Amino acid sequence: MRTQYRNRQKMWYSCPDGDAPIYELDENGDIKYIECDGEKIPVMTGETEPAYSEPVEFRGSIHSQLEDAIMRAWGSDSKNYAILVVAKNAIPNLKNGCRIWRKSKIERKNGRVDGASADYEVSGVLDEELNEDSYYLKKLDGGSDEEG
Repeated sequence: MRTQYRNRQKMWYSCPDGDAPIYELDENGDIKYIECDGEKIPVMTGETEPAYSEPVEFRGSIHSQLEDAIMRAWGSDSKNYAILVVAKNAIPNLKNGCRIWRKSKIERKNGRVDGASADYEVSGVLDEELNEDSYYLKKLDGGSDEEG
């Protein structure tokens, strides 16, 4: 069944893009630097965190109330999940681990996209349908109710 265009909402997605170093911050939240041979070098903690690509806008239909058939197909009965339906191949690189912003603001941390600010994380892909792709989304705690 095709979803109507008028039912689709504007959202953003971002996919994992490797690991990024974590920098030491000063009391203002700015990155600390040291000077070496006249060059400013950021101070790293030695740890890393997941990095995400720049968010891309798209339109899709999201359903937070899962029907029995959908729950059986994905093997879940939790209320912490939703289904995203988009036109076939509209988002060719959306895969497990990608983040979706629906209502929350896209936050940045150390100059990079903060995946924790997203509303959902893609947990499954169902692309066997002829006209649409469906994505199983897990709700994240980091998202807020502000428009992004």
